[in-house]
Amino acid sequence: IIKNNNWIFFNNSRYIEFPSYKKIQNIDIKSFKQIDSFSDSCPFAYFFDKNNVYFTDSRTFTKVLSASVNSFILFDWVLWDNLIWKDKNAIFYKNKKIINSDSDSFIHIVWNFYKDNQNVYLLSFFGKWLVILDDVDSKTFSINKEISNLEESQGYSKRNTFYFKDDKFYYKLCEKCWFNISWNWNYWREKLEYVFKLEKSKQEFDFQMLDA
Repeated sequence: IIKNNNWIFFNNSRYIEFPSYKKIQNIDIKSFKQIDSFSDSCPFAYFFDKNNVYFTDSRTFTKVLSASVNSFILFDWVLWDNLIWKDKNAIFYKNKKIINSDSDSFIHIVWNFYKDNQNVYLLSFFGKWLVILDDVDSKTFSINKEISNLEESQGYSKRNTFYFKDDKFYYKLCEKCWFNISWNWNYWREKLEYVFKLEKSKQEFDFQMLDA
């Protein structure tokens, strides 16, 4: 971000050697400031002016829709570089509002699990996704056991298996994350892939690792 008295510019180039600056429109320059991310290594940044909150991932610069400027703050317990924020009304993940989330009751439970008075959430590997676990009752949710497995293959992959329950069912959640690496002309290209599978049963699951 480059700012002067008249304009604000954003570098949306992937390459440091070849910057490409784009003028940001409809910004109040006088009140424009960065929100402290609390992490020097964080690849994401948040800004605000008197009207809006803004988000950048170093490639894009977007408005955080529906965010309250006066109450937008970092969530107290954060994994993966400060991706979860809240205002007086809702929870925000990166630049998106989590529909039907409740900021007053939102808490971290254990490991990568969060909940509010309506939903249970899983923050996936590397903080790439915030997944809502459909139909899991947040009021009676509890963890039974977690199994993790780290694998080295072409690139990097990891699997987690979580066992949890509510007052109606036992659940088994298997998640897997890996890099697909390919050669594209003169450089390696990495694409992060993620899948998860949620099963439920009236009977408790055997504790074992299964492929997602």
